Amino acid sequence: MSDLGKADLDGDGIVTEAEHEIYIEKLRREMEDEDARRDAMRTMSWFSLSGMLLFPFSVVATESLGLVRASDLLA
Repeated sequence: MSDLGKADLDGDGIVTEAEHEIYIEKLRREMEDEDARRDAMRTMSWFSLSGMLLFPFSVVATESLGLVRASDLLA
């Protein structure tokens, strides 16, 4: 099925201007959704990376500050 066939919403074999606009809007929204999904995944990755890096530094920092009990609890 060609792209114009996908745009034919009522199946009469003729793609009207309204059907074409609806199809183009659908494609635009799909692209925006995919872009938002990629952005959300990138943000989640940065948060998890920062958490993984912050934990060891916090253990070392509490140990260097002389908070032995705090570093034991973190570890």
